Amino acid sequence: MSSSTNASSSTTSGIAALWKSHPATASTSTSTSAADISHEGGTGEGGEDCGALFARLQAALEREHRRLDEKRAAAERCAGRAAVDGEEVVTLDVGGRRHVTCKSTLLSVPNTMLATMFSGRFAPCRRDDGSYFIDRDGDLFCFILEYLRNKKIALPEDPAIRAKILEEADFYCLPDLGRLSMIGSTGTELRYTSDFDENGLLYWIGTKGKTGTWHNPHGLGEVEVTRSSGDGADCCGLVPNFVGRTPAHLHTQNNSRTPGEWFMVDFKEHCFCYPTHYTIRAYGPNGDGSHPRNWQLQASTDGRAWMILDQQVDCTALSHFGETHTWPIAPMAGTDPAKTKEKPLMFQYLRVVNIGPNARGLMVLCLSGIEVYATVHPTAHPKKLS
Repeated sequence: MSSSTNASSSTTSGIAALWKSHPATASTSTSTSAADISHEGGTGEGGEDCGALFARLQAALEREHRRLDEKRAAAERCAGRAAVDGEEVVTLDVGGRRHVTCKSTLLSVPNTMLATMFSGRFAPCRRDDGSYFIDRDGDLFCFILEYLRNKKIALPEDPAIRAKILEEADFYCLPDLGRLSMIGSTGTELRYTSDFDENGLLYWIGTKGKTGTWHNPHGLGEVEVTRSSGDGADCCGLVPNFVGRTPAHLHTQNNSRTPGEWFMVDFKEHCFCYPTHYTIRAYGPNGDGSHPRNWQLQASTDGRAWMILDQQVDCTALSHFGETHTWPIAPMAGTDPAKTKEKPLMFQYLRVVNIGPNARGLMVLCLSGIEVYATVHPTAHPKKLS
């Protein structure tokens, strides 16, 4: 016999006992049951008529039904799953704090730890109470769950808490939430103060939003650096040095006879608004004096159509090995995210293109570093340049 049947029998017996104990029915047969109760009139020795007794017994029965419903619902929650609008409900015990959600929520972002865990390809261990245990911070899991439910999140301003959310996002394989925790829900403005300071976009990416020690962002896989001549024998240096923090001997091919050599950075998901400044560093320390004199800074949303942000002709700002200089970028109508009502123009690619001879009259492009200052926005995606 099922537990629900036993509970119903117990309830019926209790109601019948209450009926038989009443003065108006005490002299009736001991076989009286709840089914015998009726609205027939009559008054017992205690002065309570049978109609009033029936109403009291009916109220008791309804209370008992509610108790059983609550008990059944609690049993389903303890089992870690229930039927809600046809969806399976899962209970997670994260670091001792219980979270209840739909299985579809956990599967809503593919290739995450939780989506893999409940994909059906594995059999995660369920505890005796029906929950699934995850040994992580239960309070921070609220942010994980909110993001899975809404694909957006209101983040705290405290950078220490955002750093912890970033760690949790990495654990659960949620890179988009990780970027949100780095940037903040309203974007981060990176303002120039000095050459290669700690406010630039590449430094910000290399420190995961200033939450850790700097690492070359190309090495982290957060950006990708390329050059026009690839890594041929006529080139020099490793391209990751273009986004590095120290001077290096780096240039494109030596035998170029025409303008057009370039270094490019693909910022991948770290799309940025129209920049305000950029800094570049002359190569060194073992160069031959081929410092750049003529170049353009170009940006693109798709790597095919390019916009000229700045152009320098016969510029002598870089004349020594490892020397740095910063140039402001003139604003363009409709590109300031603080002033435009429309979605600001966002870029994914940035490159320095040689447009004329260097200090030694050669077309080779020699540089060993770049930094850019702009606003990074969490929900921005590039749109094609018109």
